[in-house]
Amino acid sequence: MSSKETLTIVYDKNNEYSLSEINQIIKLVNNSQTLKLKKNIIEIVNDDEKQIHESEATIVYTDGACSSNGKSNAKAGIGIYIEETKQEISKSVNEVSMELLNEPVEKPSNNIAELLAILQALNIFQNQIQNKEKIIIKTDSMYSINSVTKWYKNWQKNGWKTAQGKDVLNKNIIKKILEYTKLKNVELKYVKAHAEQPEAKNLFLKKEWFGNMKADQLAKKQTN
Repeated sequence: MSSKETLTIVYDKNNEYSLSEINQIIKLVNNSQTLKLKKNIIEIVNDDEKQIHESEATIVYTDGACSSNGKSNAKAGIGIYIEETKQEISKSVNEVSMELLNEPVEKPSNNIAELLAILQALNIFQNQIQNKEKIIIKTDSMYSINSVTKWYKNWQKNGWKTAQGKDVLNKNIIKKILEYTKLKNVELKYVKAHAEQPEAKNLFLKKEWFGNMKADQLAKKQTN
């Protein structure tokens, strides 16, 4: 395939590229001597590179929801949407906590729901994870992602105390998640919450939008 023909494929955004075509495009980008053109190609290829990265992974969307967050009458739930099988899971946080932690949730909150949704998803795929299959959890909770990728390091050093000397909130759930996320084949990725539906031609973003929307709906079922 000539460079000119490859460029035609690059600019046809409605085309669903094969892996060989994507690799040719990426190779062309790396060899391009025209910086302006190179920038344009990279901009288009970005989403396809993400698809290559995720093509061998199981993609799971998780979300948590809580009505009357922080109040005594709070009700919280988790939502999970599995992209490949279209499986939908909706549970109360109390049900998940009793199942996975053998303890009730005394004060439901949005953060607890977000964490328990992730833990439930990881528990569902524990056999695949042990077999070193790639699992990507997509969540709109930066609190959850930061808790198990950044903040936990100092918490561990401080005996699971905050910088202010207080107990780390939800540490029992975070510790359980860490048993999975310490493995290289488990990844947490952020997706934007309540985003507008993307253009139909951007299939990658549309999949992320749909998965997040479904997980959100499933979590909210438990808050009524």
